[in-house]
Amino acid sequence: MLFDIRYALRLLLKSPGFTFITVMILSCGLALTLYMYSVINTIMFTPLPYPDGKNMVLINPTVNGVSLSDSGVNFLDYKDIKSRSTTLDDVGYFYAERADISDGSKAVSYMAIRNTPEMFSYAKVQPSVAGY
Repeated sequence: MLFDIRYALRLLLKSPGFTFITVMILSCGLALTLYMYSVINTIMFTPLPYPDGKNMVLINPTVNGVSLSDSGVNFLDYKDIKSRSTTLDDVGYFYAERADISDGSKAVSYMAIRNTPEMFSYAKVQPSVAGY
């Protein structure tokens, strides 16, 4: 085995340009693999940062086999799911939309979340009301 390692090193040192390109390609591939592992681990396997977050699910609508995950479930469908649900302990609803707030001289754009009170009890947080 020592003979094979020495032979491989001699061949690599014989053509330094090829060796450099090969090492760079391998290192980029390894870096990309580690990056993708970290992203997939964070998205798929890490529970949400809520108490009992591993039991939280998100329902996305599907029409004729096409997922409409960007549009979300409408409120009437949520009410129907909540009334028919026998296996879910708590069912909440939220909807995100853009909100523009202006004081007359400048405007700020925020992502606003509209949700039902169940979302606060599930996340174990108290809602806050900002007064202007």
